[in-house]
Amino acid sequence: MKDFSIGLDIHGVIDSYPKFFAVLTSMSWAQDYHIHIITGQEIEAGGIRKKLSDWGICYDFLFSVSDDLIEKGLLLKRTDKGPWFADEHWDSAKAEYCAKHEIDLHIDDSPIYGKHFRTPYMQVKSWQQLLKLQPTSSP
Repeated sequence: MKDFSIGLDIHGVIDSYPKFFAVLTSMSWAQDYHIHIITGQEIEAGGIRKKLSDWGICYDFLFSVSDDLIEKGLLLKRTDKGPWFADEHWDSAKAEYCAKHEIDLHIDDSPIYGKHFRTPYMQVKSWQQLLKLQPTSSP
């Protein structure tokens, strides 16, 4: 039986409610789920490992769209905000990673990336709505 794998974005997702994701990733690890952190930022330049550690996020795999596209030679330019890539490469990179690694569910906040996904894609639009959800009682 295949392990269940979850992809999580950082900016707009994990960093919007890190306590929630610390619990979610910890509980997921306890179920032997695989956690893939999938971010646009460069891992080293963005201090990603330290941020995840400070937030208590458990993960198995860490993927940077920027690092991957730079490695593929697709960097167009560097700005004060970081590396810049063509939209067709940037917008589809997370979807390609999720398909290649057979991610079962990816959670992101961007409406742009979702159209590229074959993997189930959950776009979180409002953390306030999500956090107001009440658990249902067991029958």
